[in-house]
Amino acid sequence: MVTEHLAENSKYKLTPKGQQFVSTPTRDSNGRVSANYFKKLILIFIIQRGSYRPSTFKDYVKSLGILIDADFESMTTRQYVEWKHNIDIAKDQLEKQQRLLIKTPDGSFTIPIERYAEVLHQVSTLIETAPFQAAPVAIEEQEYPAGKINTVITRRIRDTALSNAVKTQRNYECQVCGVKLPMGNTWYAEVHHLKPLGHDGPDIEANMLVLCPNHHVLFDYGAIAVHPENTNTVIDGCGKIIANLKPPLPRKDYIQFHHAKIFQKL
Repeated sequence: MVTEHLAENSKYKLTPKGQQFVSTPTRDSNGRVSANYFKKLILIFIIQRGSYRPSTFKDYVKSLGILIDADFESMTTRQYVEWKHNIDIAKDQLEKQQRLLIKTPDGSFTIPIERYAEVLHQVSTLIETAPFQAAPVAIEEQEYPAGKINTVITRRIRDTALSNAVKTQRNYECQVCGVKLPMGNTWYAEVHHLKPLGHDGPDIEANMLVLCPNHHVLFDYGAIAVHPENTNTVIDGCGKIIANLKPPLPRKDYIQFHHAKIFQKL
């Protein structure tokens, strides 16, 4: 059995200005950390982690060590609610006034796909794309006496926040069959890149399909494809139309890449 361990690398990291921003929050007239500070911090949190949940974010704020003695001294049950209130104000303004947050089926919040580039621009001086580093990882044991092998695995880092936003926007429904898979209190779907990341395909919405696991495997192995000209249909290996592709449709050049390089090689 081959076991791989991948290092956890975020695609985005704080710039020196971003590190200073996080570690020295602005305060309002009452001496509490301001709602405007929390608005940017929430957006950075989502870009780095993919989604925002109030309880997780509260723990993150505590872990930063940005609260001073006076913050803790005023944290009786009543005052703690007042302190947290600036986080709630920030979240509500981002969601209801600025429309920069949307609620996902599991109750967390993420950035809508159509606003993602705008949000990145807003925090561009605070966060930047991290240089990619291969995650070398060792490989262990085969379950028969044939010795051991060592392997180095290199993977491109996916933009988790973008994938989550795309799945949310498309309601977690497979674009081929329409299936929406329940998983506890949320839903499950997978994002497929028509021009694979391993072929230098871009990690952008125009290169993505939201699929159920079955159709994801069929696309990955070239058993089905989007028709390279009639791009709203899905065909099998015989060229027969098996489904109409639910919009939004991927960009035509990515459809044609998958058809020529993956589907026709089956």
